[in-house]
Amino acid sequence: KTVGVNSNSVVSADLAGTALNLPNIIFNGAPSLSNWIPSSGASATIQYEDAEYGNVAALSGNGLASYYLLYAGNQQYWNTADNYVSWDMNFNEDYAIELAVETDQGKHYIFYSPTVAPGKNQDFVYVQLSGNIKGAGWVNVTRNIQADLNTQFPGAIITNINSIAFYGSGKVDNVQTNKE
Repeated sequence: KTVGVNSNSVVSADLAGTALNLPNIIFNGAPSLSNWIPSSGASATIQYEDAEYGNVAALSGNGLASYYLLYAGNQQYWNTADNYVSWDMNFNEDYAIELAVETDQGKHYIFYSPTVAPGKNQDFVYVQLSGNIKGAGWVNVTRNIQADLNTQFPGAIITNINSIAFYGSGKVDNVQTNKE
């Protein structure tokens, strides 16, 4: 049963009235590209992958020089302060992922890569992903972005996730946020 609704997600409860933590789905292969904005010379298409994944975003460009920005509907910010972000990815080349977040201390960017050294530079937090999943087929990545942010900006609280950008060419599906 539905017990409350905000701009992007539905809060539901089971029959006993216990709140359920449902994901806030940003992209799951919907046949619209209006939420993807590729950089110059890059392209994002929706293609059928297989019975398990269905439609996915296929990102094609010039390696790490190309990026693909994913907004919520109609190129709007995600409007959620959930602590967790997850996505499925299948990349056969170098890649990186960048989240733009608003915090109570200003705007920050959380940058994920298997090759980046952990640390910070101005408003950027660099997080090294364990193991390079390049060429490993479909892999799910789930990050506690609040904890990742706090490694370099202790006490900063995420108030909104604006967008995510994928760098490199590959496939992406099931981008979502969650409170836990």
